[in-house]
Amino acid sequence: MFRLVPPSDLDLVSRSFDLDFGVRNGIRVTLVAVTVQPDYILIGSDSQLTEAPEGLRSTIKKLQRHNSAPLAWGTSGNPALGIDRFTDWLKSCPWPPKSKAAFQDSVAKKVAEINGKQREHCKSAGVDPTEEELFSVLVTAWIDDEAFVLAVDNRGVIASIEALSFHAIGSGRIFAKVVNTTINSLTTSPFSNWVERFRFTVTLVASIAPACSSPTAIWKLERSGITELSGK
Repeated sequence: MFRLVPPSDLDLVSRSFDLDFGVRNGIRVTLVAVTVQPDYILIGSDSQLTEAPEGLRSTIKKLQRHNSAPLAWGTSGNPALGIDRFTDWLKSCPWPPKSKAAFQDSVAKKVAEINGKQREHCKSAGVDPTEEELFSVLVTAWIDDEAFVLAVDNRGVIASIEALSFHAIGSGRIFAKVVNTTINSLTTSPFSNWVERFRFTVTLVASIAPACSSPTAIWKLERSGITELSGK
């Protein structure tokens, strides 16, 4: 059994939200999360892909990285758009960017462009695209020696979240944020460092959120490069 905290604390975290929420509402869950610390950034994800409408499940790598830079990202939604098309583009981007603002704009433009084409295809077919047929992205990097975090939704709308120490996207973000908030409320932290805490959060959400499962992936971004830590 995966246990990093005393049973009483783990029970508190688990009881802080309704574990049946996703099942009752038919939510297919994806989780990509980021936490920023002074000397490193952690990005993590689950690995389950649920294919609609059959509900078939398979394992997929949701975290991606630049070929040479301390730059990583994870996508939620349609993997053909996010993991394939967007990743092919971002992996080939020159680094470092001219500025943070220029990089934000280029990422948002590409997300809007890829999703826009998908919307055009759906319109031609006389249907509206679902959230699962589009994609959103959570990007993190070191730029000019500073931590950078950017979320872009499937409309291409930018949500710069550098001021937050924890953020998540995907349907599993609700579970992750509640777990993180509950841990913050504990009088004494049961974790010796943020790597342990982040791994616990991602693994817990992957184990109890519907249509979200292990193995999890945890990457550590330092200014010098990226280390793939073991998940579970």
